[in-house]
Amino acid sequence: DDLCDRRLDEVTLAATHNSNAAAAAGFLNGYQTFDIGQQLKDGIRGLLLDVYFGFDDGSLVITDRAPLSEDERDDLVADVGEAAVNAAEATRASFSAAGVPKEMFLCHALCEIGASRFEAELETIRQFVQSNPREVVVIVIQDEGPLPADVASAFEASGLIDYVFTHEFGEPFPTLGEMIERDERVFVSAENRAGEFDWYHDAFTFIQDTQFKYESIDDFECAINRGEPDSSLLLVNHWVSPVSPTRSEEANQAEVLQARFDECLDERGMTPNLIAVDFYERGDLLEFVAELG
Repeated sequence: DDLCDRRLDEVTLAATHNSNAAAAAGFLNGYQTFDIGQQLKDGIRGLLLDVYFGFDDGSLVITDRAPLSEDERDDLVADVGEAAVNAAEATRASFSAAGVPKEMFLCHALCEIGASRFEAELETIRQFVQSNPREVVVIVIQDEGPLPADVASAFEASGLIDYVFTHEFGEPFPTLGEMIERDERVFVSAENRAGEFDWYHDAFTFIQDTQFKYESIDDFECAINRGEPDSSLLLVNHWVSPVSPTRSEEANQAEVLQARFDECLDERGMTPNLIAVDFYERGDLLEFVAELG
């Protein structure tokens, strides 16, 4: 209740990077151990979700993504390997040619190495929000293909649309107490395409973030990456690459989190509102955020 008098941009929430890419959800290249439902139960309140179109053949989900630029393809190859990218491209072409209907999935890079149905995951979030009427959740969607109308249809079908909050740029954010009183407790934004629906905010109009490619914790800093200097919310991308449970545990130690928090507060003059990590249960993230009050 101490947080209820604070605006959304005055509190710090524990968040997960690639929230959907969890070992418990069957992802081969997991960034988290536990699925979204467990994350929410444990205290995660910021979810970074990647949504794609895909074809489900009954045993595998094939990614249907926009044609890649040369740089995008190089990044994908670096992430999952040339063979996986070649196979995905060939299979996608055959499915598309056969007229198989596409659906929305939460994936990371390639749905072939992990996928969960978008609407079902939104329903999981809705169930949590409905069962916990004093909790506020922030969702940042990396929309890799689906248009705002597609995303909106999933929010409506899942029932999560009933809890979304609409914010006008330039206006002060409401307090958590006001969001709870209105029962509008889910703030949603999209990285690539937004604006068609007033609740589906443009992420980097409202959020500014840090860089997100760090090879070690010694590389952590707080320079602005995306967003604008007057974007109200600060997302701190707090993970090292390539992903590793052991290295995540090192990054998630209280002293490392505190040093990063203090540096960002001092350099940016903003409270870090979302601290997004890999393998959140390793280290001290939840305890650290709880102690901030």
